[in-house]
Amino acid sequence: MGPLIAIVGSASPHRTYEPPLTDAAQVISAAESLGRELAVNSYRLAVFSSNPDFIESSVVKGYISSGCAEQRSIQVNSRFGKEAGFAEATAFRDCFDVRPDPGDDWEVGYYRALLSADGVLIIGGGRSAFTAGLIAISRSIPVVAAASLGGAAQRVWRRLAAAYDLVSDEDAHVMAEAWQAQSPSRLVASLSRQCELRTSRIQESDAEQRHAGWHATASLAVGVLFLLLALAAIPLSYSQPPGTALGITALVGAPVLAAGCGAIMRNAFDVAKSWVRTAVLGSAAGTITALLFLAAQLTTTPDILTTEGSRRLLFFILPIGFVSGLTFDAVYSRLRAQDVSFTTTLDRSPPT
Repeated sequence: MGPLIAIVGSASPHRTYEPPLTDAAQVISAAESLGRELAVNSYRLAVFSSNPDFIESSVVKGYISSGCAEQRSIQVNSRFGKEAGFAEATAFRDCFDVRPDPGDDWEVGYYRALLSADGVLIIGGGRSAFTAGLIAISRSIPVVAAASLGGAAQRVWRRLAAAYDLVSDEDAHVMAEAWQAQSPSRLVASLSRQCELRTSRIQESDAEQRHAGWHATASLAVGVLFLLLALAAIPLSYSQPPGTALGITALVGAPVLAAGCGAIMRNAFDVAKSWVRTAVLGSAAGTITALLFLAAQLTTTPDILTTEGSRRLLFFILPIGFVSGLTFDAVYSRLRAQDVSFTTTLDRSPPT
């Protein structure tokens, strides 16, 4: 079934409209023509009242008279037991989908149904029609406002023409031009363009979200791999004699991997886009911090890398690397201020 279009507006001769309606009889005729055009283009209707003061009865009349109305293509959202008796429902009962609202306040059901529509058609109307138009604009719902007929539709059109990215300049001109025989088809064509544009944007957004989800999963998988490789440096160090090239490589490389893991985990919390950039920055911060830590140990214990103490250093330097990656922006700030971080030495005092 086609998109669901909410029909909003009124053309009562007993009401005062701002701006005034051009001609109440012309508005009724235009509503019927638009109803026929919507049916021909396989749109569904969302209507709210069969009261002749509102525009829905005229649109439904034209919709049914087209001969193109499908089963349950007219969704009637009305208060329970009130104003749902469209004249055409007797002969074309299968075309109507009546959904009574249990609430006493018509506004609740009205705006709920409005937000679930795929588009809004505004003809004439007063304050509630104007509010409906503003809500549709705020929710990026396609809107066609028959501005040339006056009423709230014209006020909504001014908002559409001023700033609404779903409505092109051509669409805005079509809504404002004097009513003529081609107006219904041109307005419905504008509605179709807006619906297609909105659908394409939703699909693009969904694709971006799926891509972002896979991107985040891949980054976390890399982060876990970095952590496991960093932890693997501990048994690797104990499998080698102190002072070997492999043992020193593990001592230097482990905090770099841990820092990369920390940066990636921080990226997951910040929901940033480029986790690769974050991982590189974090690894660099972890490398500098680890080297400063090692330099401090070498200053006081020059032979630390060739003794059993080099293995114990891993249990200190791995957390330092991880935290440096997790807070790499703070590390860079302190380095720029020449306030190097974490340079305390290991306590070599004999046990008591």
